[in-house]
Amino acid sequence: MSPDPQPENDGSPLKTSTAKDLLALFGPQAHRIVAAAVFMGAGALATAGYAYLVGPVLEALFGFGGTAVGSGAMASGALGRLTSILSRAEPVYIGAAVVGVAAVKGISFFASRFFSIGAGQRILESLRASMYQGLLARNPLGAEARSPGETVSRFTVDAQMVEEAVTGGLLGYARDGLQIVALAGLAIALDPLLGLVGVAAFPAAAIMILKLGKELRRRRGAVYDSFADVGGVVEETAAGLPVIRAFRAAEFMRDRFDRKSESLTRRIISAAVLRALSSPLNEVLGALALAAAIVYANHRIGAGDLTPGELVSFFAALVLLYRPVKGLGQAQHSVQSGLAALDRLQSLTRTEAEPGAWRPPVGVPEIDIRGLTCGYPGQEPVLVNLDLSIRPGAKVAVVGPSGGGKSTLVNALMGMLPAREGTVTANGEPLTLNRATASACFAPVFQEPFLFDDDIAANVRCGRPDASDADILAACRAAGVMEFADGEEEGLATRVGRGGSSLSVGQRQRVCLARAIVSRAPVILMDEMTAAIDGETERKIVETLGEHLTGRSVLVITHRRSTAAWADEVALLENGAIGTRGPSDELLDENSRIARLFGEDEKTMTTGTRDET
Repeated sequence: MSPDPQPENDGSPLKTSTAKDLLALFGPQAHRIVAAAVFMGAGALATAGYAYLVGPVLEALFGFGGTAVGSGAMASGALGRLTSILSRAEPVYIGAAVVGVAAVKGISFFASRFFSIGAGQRILESLRASMYQGLLARNPLGAEARSPGETVSRFTVDAQMVEEAVTGGLLGYARDGLQIVALAGLAIALDPLLGLVGVAAFPAAAIMILKLGKELRRRRGAVYDSFADVGGVVEETAAGLPVIRAFRAAEFMRDRFDRKSESLTRRIISAAVLRALSSPLNEVLGALALAAAIVYANHRIGAGDLTPGELVSFFAALVLLYRPVKGLGQAQHSVQSGLAALDRLQSLTRTEAEPGAWRPPVGVPEIDIRGLTCGYPGQEPVLVNLDLSIRPGAKVAVVGPSGGGKSTLVNALMGMLPAREGTVTANGEPLTLNRATASACFAPVFQEPFLFDDDIAANVRCGRPDASDADILAACRAAGVMEFADGEEEGLATRVGRGGSSLSVGQRQRVCLARAIVSRAPVILMDEMTAAIDGETERKIVETLGEHLTGRSVLVITHRRSTAAWADEVALLENGAIGTRGPSDELLDENSRIARLFGEDEKTMTTGTRDET
């Protein structure tokens, strides 16, 4: 048996996310992004128009008539001539111009928000879908396995931060960048030298924003980790309330939660302080540039080179300019926070090549395991050079002491533990045990039953979505589900609760058994499927199973003698390998090691009595 061609999220180091990774999310939303950018550009021009109109309005109100402050010289250049014309226009026309600019700005703001929010939410929807696909492909026993609390944190907090990085970050760059270009262009057009003095602080502000952004990304990554820790404790507490109450461990759990919560608070404050630091630094840099512009403007006024309208329009543009500059800092923070979140999402969003679909042989194959050696990530092998074969239609019971590797064998056959050595074949054809071949060949009933928060029928139908209602009913009868379902008012439509909480462990196990029966897999794997079932119920299930498993092979892991007696053969699994194997009616009576596993003494063994334990 060889490992998958490409391991599924094997925990290997992931690359650091960049702005290109965020841009790659635009994809199908490019038309919305372009539309938002167009309206952002219109809004930026309208903002510059506002700044420009302040000068002509004041000239018209106070009657300067376009004369220069110091010498009475006429304004020069296209903007100067336009200022002179507007200053002599009727107030109603100037008012109309102001209203027109306001209308353009308002429409542009609404339209840009409409398209950017739409794009952001569609991107978030696509990201969630990609994450969920990655979650479905995740190996529950692999190195990438996460706690439920951390997984939920990634779907909520991390995904939301990535969306904000796109809409508030990258689109913020576009919005504020266009406004900076429009306002800085107006200031320089009104007076090139004075404009350059006014924007001199921008390069220093940009460098500071970049440096603070890198540190913020590191701190935000720590915040996301703490969110996952807190979520994990809450999830464990909700699931473990019976244990907490039984052992009076509330104080212990409260201390554990407080430590995680305190760490989260410290990290949030640390990131918030760094983010808050950028605003006053930008203010100081902006004030220095404004002060320099005032000093230089005073010189220009004394020389008679500026009209009142140009002077007022220039300072209006300069004052308005620092809002988008500060906005760039906020956009940078959003982008860096989003990149930190995207780093954490890579293990879910990255896709691997799907393993080639395996077509099971016609009929029930003979499964042959030779030299199988495998174990859990980072640990010594549990199964060592294991040999086992399952004849078509045979029922093989694997028994052995706890920790001997019985459940590990089931996990390996289900493709959750890659083989380190050895082969598994079906009718002589080598199998690569991954999620594709496992689901085509094997149907498991795991030791710990799990049900979805749905009705009984839906949980059984999970084994074969295209199963008919008659198929579902037959499987439920075979597994003994109808014994308790018939007592419910809604029968198989009865909702089982989260994880099957409204059912007993034994009832959950029977629903899981029905799920395996309804599947078309030629080999059924049962891991302690009768452990939580009383002897009488077990006897009834065993009697009906024979009818519904005709033509299918069964590998059953068990600690119960009665279940082993139901099988055709018994195999003793100890220390990771099969030690003894033979017909169940012989080994259960004659093998002292197997007898001791079932708690039987020598007298019971020699008389051939098969009492249940």
